[in-house]
Amino acid sequence: EIIHDALKGEKNVYSVESYGTPQYNSRTKSTTIKHHRYSLKCILKGVVSKKYRSADALWSGKYDFIIDIGEGDSFTDIYGFKRFFALWLTKVIVINRNIPLIIAPQTIGPFRNKFTIIMARWVLKRAAIVFTRDNKLPLYIEDSVHSYSSVPDLAFLLNGSNDYKAHKNSIGINISGLLWNNGFTLSSNTLFSKNYQELIYKLINNLAKSGDKIYLVSHVISDQNHIEDDFRLSIKVKKDLFNDNSNILIGPKFSSAIEAKGFIGSLDFFIGSRMHATIASVSSGVPTVALAYSRKFLGVFSRIKYPYIINLQEGINIEEINSNIIDIYNDRERVRKIAIKSSVRAEKSLKIYKNAMSKVLSRK
Repeated sequence: EIIHDALKGEKNVYSVESYGTPQYNSRTKSTTIKHHRYSLKCILKGVVSKKYRSADALWSGKYDFIIDIGEGDSFTDIYGFKRFFALWLTKVIVINRNIPLIIAPQTIGPFRNKFTIIMARWVLKRAAIVFTRDNKLPLYIEDSVHSYSSVPDLAFLLNGSNDYKAHKNSIGINISGLLWNNGFTLSSNTLFSKNYQELIYKLINNLAKSGDKIYLVSHVISDQNHIEDDFRLSIKVKKDLFNDNSNILIGPKFSSAIEAKGFIGSLDFFIGSRMHATIASVSSGVPTVALAYSRKFLGVFSRIKYPYIINLQEGINIEEINSNIIDIYNDRERVRKIAIKSSVRAEKSLKIYKNAMSKVLSRK
């Protein structure tokens, strides 16, 4: 939306997609934005064949600038070195082609390896503009950046679809395939995964006593990656654990983030393990509890003063977390007012980024 409003047909802006098939709405299709697939495999094939295909936008060096959002939270090594390297490489290519690099609002870090810290510092030191979603960068990164601005996540500005009517007396629970399947380094132990599974099971059981309909809401949907896929997991959880409960339902298989936000915004209460699922609910004024597996949750929500974050990094005390969530659910009308205020606060703060991008994109 920001790029569309500032672009006005003056420039071609290439968006590099990290993984999977590009998903974008009809409005984006009508602009001059072009989409390319991007992966390490594509890059390596291009180097061997000297036909860079999907990466030609970066290698050509003919663009005025590149805006790199790093999937919002993937400029870190907590998802493994391969994913970090793919996101790091896009930035290195741009810098080596002397194209101004704009780091769009994203979580930078954490980095747990000295080598990846050095790599990240090298890139950030050479970026033209840096925006972060956190109030403050990690100290080991901050001194490598000339200056940076802290703004909320861009997803707070995303409009949800109007395809869904309000679901009265409804609860949405987003179960993360990543956490359930032990899929990244912070949860790379069986105990964390088992505790998370038990937490979700007991949480659904406790909330089912309310008589509300409970929707298992997917946010990351991938037919190719079963570890990441929330939708496949939701079906499994329903079938294996709650098949006889007609009040526990599977949410839609969304085709876009806009559709997902529209559905999430139609619910009365929401609990999410995926950060952007919880951003969708808070920005829609839905009382929300975020189950945070990374500091990115705390950085994003603390800056808009939304307090209902449960930090799983501190350990999973199943009974205590369940009790806290039930208390928040019972107080949901007051929490709704806080969510609305936080959403307004986010939109106001994002004017900093919108104004900066309007200036950059209007230059010829």
